Amino acid sequence: LIRFESALSSHCIMMPPMNAFAKDNNSNNAAAADTAADHAHAIKLGRKGDPRMHRAVHARLGNPTMPLVDALRQGGFEFGGDGQDSTIVDEDNVTLGQRKNQLSRRLRLAKQQIENRTVAAA
Repeated sequence: LIRFESALSSHCIMMPPMNAFAKDNNSNNAAAADTAADHAHAIKLGRKGDPRMHRAVHARLGNPTMPLVDALRQGGFEFGGDGQDSTIVDEDNVTLGQRKNQLSRRLRLAKQQIENRTVAAA
């Protein structure tokens, strides 16, 4: 694997060498070439996401009637204080409103992915 580091960021991207997916002229194994090509398209760049948000999404998908704030708490977020969503913050100093917006967005994307999979399978 080749390691790329950005001068602007402390994040790095691990990528296989460019020749890792090249077809071997001496081999007639098309399945191996297809697997390598599929792997090349499966590489996702970017952040992995907060595991607490992953748990909150899973909790809400399992119980669609659960309030967003309860799904966030079940995911592991801790909010202190009372008041409006714009004034309550978690341990990372992110407001409850921002967390709820992010959870809503993630739920919408998850539902779209589920929908796309069922359409593709049909």
